[in-house]
Amino acid sequence: ISHVTHVPLFELKHSLDPREAPRMYNAKTYSLVIFNVIPETKEANLPIPLEIIVTKNFILTLLPEKSAITDELFDFFNDSNLWKKIEKEGFGVLVYKILIEFIRNYGDFLENVDDRLDLLEESAVHGKEEDMQRLFKLKKKLIFIRSSLYENRKVLNNFGEGNAAFHLAISDINELQTELSQVLATEESIKDRIATITEILISSVSNKLNKTMKTFTVIASMLLLPSLIASIYGMNVSLPLGKHPSAFFIIIGIMVIAVSFILIYFKSALKNN
Repeated sequence: ISHVTHVPLFELKHSLDPREAPRMYNAKTYSLVIFNVIPETKEANLPIPLEIIVTKNFILTLLPEKSAITDELFDFFNDSNLWKKIEKEGFGVLVYKILIEFIRNYGDFLENVDDRLDLLEESAVHGKEEDMQRLFKLKKKLIFIRSSLYENRKVLNNFGEGNAAFHLAISDINELQTELSQVLATEESIKDRIATITEILISSVSNKLNKTMKTFTVIASMLLLPSLIASIYGMNVSLPLGKHPSAFFIIIGIMVIAVSFILIYFKSALKNN
């Protein structure tokens, strides 16, 4: 590709670095735009760099792996009316179409996250550990998405300042910035939802722990008096009923009665609460 297009090899390699920062700058014979996009494998944490190189004679796009948008763009490129428009307005038409579709793909991705949060919100009251793990994965993914969106906005601001070598209509720049602002607003609302669901999950886990501790407390309280009786009659001294032939059964009976009274007390206390 470098040999055919005469674009330096180091420029083409930018698309191979998954952590390449979004930016735009002009060289002598071309303009380079790097924009973070979401890959087709949406389970990946990091967005991938889309590289667009625009010259007077051609436009070159480089993507390290397939995205869900690429097939739609190929259909768009086959439109004969598109090339007539490019002859009049230049390659800025293509740059706009490519960027707007990838920005909208962020919106589709966030809608999918929102649907997954609906399911997590319903099961959050149960305080399951697997729900907490899913939530943390989504939260980690959104951190990378948010960072990419803000970096992409800086690139669009360069378009607005007229720093691009290719022409992009003001209406197209405004549309790109509006779409990106809507995606950022959606991301902010999802961020708030994740914080709320996290609080619900933590509260549910805490409630489950409290119930478990309450159960252990009740059991320990029920066994406290029998343990005291057993420890007293375990001493090697003269005690009441010590020489009675049925002393063992009498003491066991006292323990059972004591446990029964404690059990009745806790039941009545729970009903009153």
